[in-house]
Amino acid sequence: MNKIIQHVVLQISCIAATTLAYGDIYQWMDCDGDGNLLLTELDAEPGVDLSGLNLHCADLMQANLQNAILHKAYLSNAQFNVANLNSANLSQADLTGADLRYANLEYAILIGTDLTTANLTQATFYGAAL
Repeated sequence: MNKIIQHVVLQISCIAATTLAYGDIYQWMDCDGDGNLLLTELDAEPGVDLSGLNLHCADLMQANLQNAILHKAYLSNAQFNVANLNSANLSQADLTGADLRYANLEYAILIGTDLTTANLTQATFYGAAL
C-alpha cells in the first residue's frame, strides 16, 4: 500500500512541476492599479510572440524566452532576473526601469530598444545587435 501511495504522490508531483513550467504572464505588483495582476494568457515560453503587448511590470524572472518576439512590447519595470532572452527580438521595445540582472541577452536584437534606467548588472550581451 505504501508503494502505491508513493507512486501516486510522485505522479502528482511530476504533473505539478510540468504545469508550473509555463503559464500566464502576471505583473509582479499591480502597477496599473486595475486590481488585476494578469497581463496575458500567453505562456512565457521559447519562441512566443509577444509583439506590441503591454507587459508593464511583468514578472518574467527566470523565464525561458529564447527566440521570443517582443518587438515593440511595452516592458517597463518588468522583472527579467536570470531570464533567458537568447536570440530574442526586443527591437523597439520599451524596457525602461526593467530589471535584467543576470539575464542572458546573447544574440538578442536590441535595435531601437529603450533601456533607460534598466538594471543590466551581470547581464550578458555577447553577439547582441545593439
